[in-house]
Amino acid sequence: MKSLKNSIGRIGLLGVLLGGVVLVSCNRDFDNRLQFKEDADTTAHQFQNANKVLYIMVDGGVGSVLEAEAQKDDKNPNLYALSRKALYSGSSVADSNSYLPTSYADMLTGVLVGKHKVNASGNNALDLYPPFFQVLKKNNAGLRTAAFVRDAYILDNLLGGADQKQQLNSDAEVQSAAATALKNTASDVVLAQYQGLYDAGKQYGYGPRSPRYVEAVQAFDQFMGKLLTALRSRPAYSSENWLIIIASNQGGQYALYPEEYDNSVFSEPARNAFVLFASDQFAVRYIAKPDIKNYQQEGYLIGDAGAANMIGSEAATGVIDADMAEKYNLGTTGNFTIQLKVFITNRGTSGFLPGIMAKSAATANASPTTGWTLILHADGRKNWDFRIQGTSHSSSDFELNTWNTFTIRIWDSAVNGAAKRWMRTYTNGVPGNGVADITGKNGSERAPLRIGGIPGSYGRFSPRFNVADIRFYNVALPDAYIQTNYCSTLENPGGPYYNNLIGYWPGLGLKSAERDLHRFVDQSVSKTDIQFPQSLGWTAASLAPSATICPTLPYDIQKNVPQPVDVPLFIYSWLGVPDITGLQLDSRPWLPLFNTTK
Repeated sequence: MKSLKNSIGRIGLLGVLLGGVVLVSCNRDFDNRLQFKEDADTTAHQFQNANKVLYIMVDGGVGSVLEAEAQKDDKNPNLYALSRKALYSGSSVADSNSYLPTSYADMLTGVLVGKHKVNASGNNALDLYPPFFQVLKKNNAGLRTAAFVRDAYILDNLLGGADQKQQLNSDAEVQSAAATALKNTASDVVLAQYQGLYDAGKQYGYGPRSPRYVEAVQAFDQFMGKLLTALRSRPAYSSENWLIIIASNQGGQYALYPEEYDNSVFSEPARNAFVLFASDQFAVRYIAKPDIKNYQQEGYLIGDAGAANMIGSEAATGVIDADMAEKYNLGTTGNFTIQLKVFITNRGTSGFLPGIMAKSAATANASPTTGWTLILHADGRKNWDFRIQGTSHSSSDFELNTWNTFTIRIWDSAVNGAAKRWMRTYTNGVPGNGVADITGKNGSERAPLRIGGIPGSYGRFSPRFNVADIRFYNVALPDAYIQTNYCSTLENPGGPYYNNLIGYWPGLGLKSAERDLHRFVDQSVSKTDIQFPQSLGWTAASLAPSATICPTLPYDIQKNVPQPVDVPLFIYSWLGVPDITGLQLDSRPWLPLFNTTK
């Protein structure tokens, strides 16, 4: 399977999105330190009472502009210096709701509008999803916190638990009040809101091609400089661990050049935010947005691509036990669609008809007497069959050593008043000839659902293949939809048939040293995983654009970069909040790189 191996790319967070094998839960308990890799030296980075936070909220801070200006040490020395010891991104994505309090609530609660419900209706659920000041005070009553803001909504609704809070009339007043608080040796957490970039964008226009907006970054840099000077003047500064956070609430609307538009959420300048987590102990970790125009699904496929434990061998069969697999019976009536992507290197032993996916316990030369089976033709032909109780429909041809999409459509339809049932197969959207009449045929059997080989079938365990993106719908997808969408690699929530999935196994996952799960995680409502043997390994792979693959952007692809909503979780981890499980955060965890010379 050389061509698959050669497509191996950077294995990153995209695999987490696809496979459902999550390495770190956002709501796990914290042990007074950031979530380090298992082999990290944590002895030098234990954060306890010396941990403190300066959080600067920047209204209207366009991420791409702040990122570019952070590279100019001559014009923005403070922003430049912070970016040299920070985890940061200028491709962050703010809330899609243009109502400003919504984005403020994201940044201060760690949950999105679907939970906190701060919107123009005037209602909210902040009693259920409290701002982080309130959580900190509940966990450590002795923590001293202060907040200096420009916006009345923040003051009135999002600063519960803060020991000191003020709404001020200018950035200069915010700067002065925050600097005074930072000089106070009792201060542990200080929040300052800056609106100068928002004002500049409103007056002169946003974005990198608005000279006055770009110049306004220098005023923000000077604002930060005075706060940093105040912070470093603290008598105990050298023994304290300060986390400095800069985060935009939103970006600003401006026109992109055609070549800048990539038809994704990253092409919405009004949502283009900036997020930075800095510390004297951090090394630089820059997180870029995914390359949308050359996007590919990345992760791990289960099974070694060229060895005996590749899917299809007797020791490498995926199974859902019979007592959990009843929902995948096809019965004698009802509408269904089954679809899967396969990379086949060997059709099987010559002269045989091996099954590679089935729910059947009884076979006769691979034709099930009950239940159903997908079989390959290892007898010189290049197509495959789908069979229900001995009746089959043959697909169009497919080639080896490339990804192919196999689809089976089953539907009820009356003919001259008589109830009839039909079946049709497709390879890469191309239908096989005609349709098969399966009226009265029984597609049910109390048997496991199997991927890879069917005990008792003709030529079992002789093909070799990898599989991904397995979908089982309780509806017959329209013929035209199958032909135009077969190459997609994800079924996203909100899609026209997402709610019809009764089994959905994306297949691509991340192998974890902590939890090496030998299964395909079911992301449908059924939550019924396909279990593989523990002896089976993982192969790094990607689904890259090709004649038969058109990678689908995940609906939440923005989670590949830090977002404003992620800030509270970082603060909780930094300050050692022991248990945040009940907060139900939408924040994601981010690991900084540490400066090992410190």
